[in-house]
Amino acid sequence: MTNRNPNNLTIAEAVELYIHRRRPSWKGETERTYRRDLADFEEYAAEEGIQTVDELSRWVIGGFTDYLLDQDYARMTVAGRQKSARTWLKYLEAQGVLDLGLHLAIDTIRTTDEVERSDQQLPPTDAQDLLTFYRQSAAFRGTRRHALFEVLWHIGSRSSGIRALDLDDYEDGILKFRNRPDTGTRLKRGSKHERNADLSEEPREILYLYIARERIDKRDESGREPLFSSRQGRPVRSTIRGWMYEATERCMAEECPHGKRRPNCEWVPRNHASKCPSTRPPHAIRSARLLGS
Repeated sequence: MTNRNPNNLTIAEAVELYIHRRRPSWKGETERTYRRDLADFEEYAAEEGIQTVDELSRWVIGGFTDYLLDQDYARMTVAGRQKSARTWLKYLEAQGVLDLGLHLAIDTIRTTDEVERSDQQLPPTDAQDLLTFYRQSAAFRGTRRHALFEVLWHIGSRSSGIRALDLDDYEDGILKFRNRPDTGTRLKRGSKHERNADLSEEPREILYLYIARERIDKRDESGREPLFSSRQGRPVRSTIRGWMYEATERCMAEECPHGKRRPNCEWVPRNHASKCPSTRPPHAIRSARLLGS
C-alpha cells in the first residue's frame, strides 16, 4: 500500500491504512470501535458510488450525517460515528491524501436535551401546507418531487427503500419493497425489511400521474427500471436527498419565512436547497411522520 498513489486509495484501503498506523498507540477496544464506526462510512460511500478517496467532496462527506440518521441510530451513536469519521478524515488530510478542512463537512449533531425537535423534523402543519399546494398546483401536481413527498410522508420509507423501488414494484396502489443486493439495492436489514405498503387514494393517484407524465424512462446498470429515476438511471441517495430538500422549500406554498424572494433566492436551486433553514432531508420527513402517526 505504501507504493500506491494516495489519491487512488479505495475507501477501505484508506480506513485500513489509518487503523494500521494508529494501532500501536491505541488501548483496549479502540481499534474495534473505529472498525465498527468507519464500516458505516464504507457502506455509505458504496451506496453513493464512491470508490476512491479522491472522489470525496464536501457534499459527499456532509451527506454521511443524513445516512447515519436514516439508520435510526440513537443520537449518541450518530455523534460517535461522526467523531470517528472526522478523526479519520483529519488524518488523511494530515497525510496529504485529502484537502485540508474536508472533515469540517461533517457537522456533528448536539446530543443534549437542548436539541429542538423542529431542528430534525418537518412540522406536520408545514407538511400539510406543502401537500395542499402540490395537489392544487397545475404546474407541480404529479411531478417527481410531489410524488416522492407523498410517498415519504404517507408510508415513512427510508431513502434506501425509495431508491430500491422499481417501476414494476407499484401495482394496484401497493408499493412492494424488495431486497435485491445482487443488483445494487439492498434494504437496511435485508429481507427482514421487505414489505408491501398500501397507499391511500390521494397519493395513489399522484403516483400514477407521475408515472404517466413525469417519470424519466431510464434503466439502471442492471437493466432494471427505477420507479424514481434520474437522467442517469437509478439515483444515489444524495440525489434523493437533493430532491427532498427542493420539495420542502416552504416558499413553494407560502411567503418565505426568512425574508427572501424566490425568483432571486440563492437557496432555490437544488444544489443549494439544503442551505435553506426550512428544508428537510428524507429522514426528517420520515421521523416526523412516524412520531405523528
